[in-house]
Amino acid sequence: MANLESKKQLKVKELLLEINSNDITRVKKGLNSLKIHGDSSVIRPLLTIIKDQDAEDEQINKEIWQFLHDLSDSSAAPEIITCLKDAAYADLHILLLHSMWNSKLNYSEFLSAIVAKAIKGDFMTALECLTIIENLDGPFEAGSVMESQLLLAESVKDKNKDPQKDQLMSEIATFVKSFDRLAE
Repeated sequence: MANLESKKQLKVKELLLEINSNDITRVKKGLNSLKIHGDSSVIRPLLTIIKDQDAEDEQINKEIWQFLHDLSDSSAAPEIITCLKDAAYADLHILLLHSMWNSKLNYSEFLSAIVAKAIKGDFMTALECLTIIENLDGPFEAGSVMESQLLLAESVKDKNKDPQKDQLMSEIATFVKSFDRLAE
């Protein structure tokens, strides 16, 4: 079993090298193979490739983002949330949020992390978070809903800095309140 696992890790490393090659054909081939052989451990390396790419590598970045939008393995959701909290990927946070609401993954268990990101972020961050929250299906943990409500109540102290963001935060609070009845 350990030998099989090390072969898989070696295959994933080879595929990540392909993706990092700056050759769009190799990148596409590597990403297609990652759909079969990859797991959530590839998310950080892919984000690092995007972060380190030059502007002329936009097609490569586009392919990687499409791969992230198409994630369907539920083990990827916690890793995406971890990256969303990581300051090393701060320049990619808006795009990560965008990929979250484009993916088929259910982020309902991460409600409080999404609310916290909306509170800390700017207007565009809050807008992306609202879009994610609007599309959450549940189930919601009662503790996560309560934590989200507390975070929102605490954030009211920062009102009037950006009236547009305040409006979005009000909409987020309305959604979170409606999750009370859906909480387990």
